[in-house]
Amino acid sequence: MNTYAIVQTGSKQYRVKAGDNIRVESLPVYTGEIVNIDDVLMVSRDGDVTVGTPVVSGAQVRAQVTSRGRGRKITVFKYKSKVRYRRKKGHRQHYTDLRIIDISMDGESLDKVEEQAESPDEVEETVDIVEGEAAVDVEGVEEEAEDDIAEESPVEPEGDAPVAEDEQSDSDVATTDSNDEDDDESTSVAEPVDTDEVKEKKDGA
Repeated sequence: MNTYAIVQTGSKQYRVKAGDNIRVESLPVYTGEIVNIDDVLMVSRDGDVTVGTPVVSGAQVRAQVTSRGRGRKITVFKYKSKVRYRRKKGHRQHYTDLRIIDISMDGESLDKVEEQAESPDEVEETVDIVEGEAAVDVEGVEEEAEDDIAEESPVEPEGDAPVAEDEQSDSDVATTDSNDEDDDESTSVAEPVDTDEVKEKKDGA
């Protein structure tokens, strides 16, 4: 009989042996990393079964992360009759694919296979999530911040701000126009009339 083990991860149990590929709940690891599973519930080696209480002391299963991603979309719909209650939303479950590479007990390897070399062409492009947060490219953020600071205009000193040539020319035109209007108003003012002449004209009439 072959050597196999029963492990628990993500509140689920899996029967694994070296070389198996399993899909488990999302783990905070990156593609290509090695994961050690210590929750080994049972180990079987050529018919010799060791059952843990609840885990087997000294037993460990090593696995390599082959890919990460999200499963197919499912629709979650809640309904209550006669109360106009409707709730609909979608969900995609995160998962991690593992390849079992070693089953060991008390430091002795019981079943082992070689690790797979990570190929950039074959690795699935997925969003790596560690501890519930997306990994952020810190260097890229710093470069963007520096570019934004460089684009900002320098702060002018306090006091009378310098006036641009265009604004200055506009202000000059405005002042000349106002002066011309004042001149027109001054010329249009009626000259004073002699009251004696007005009286003579009335008497003659």
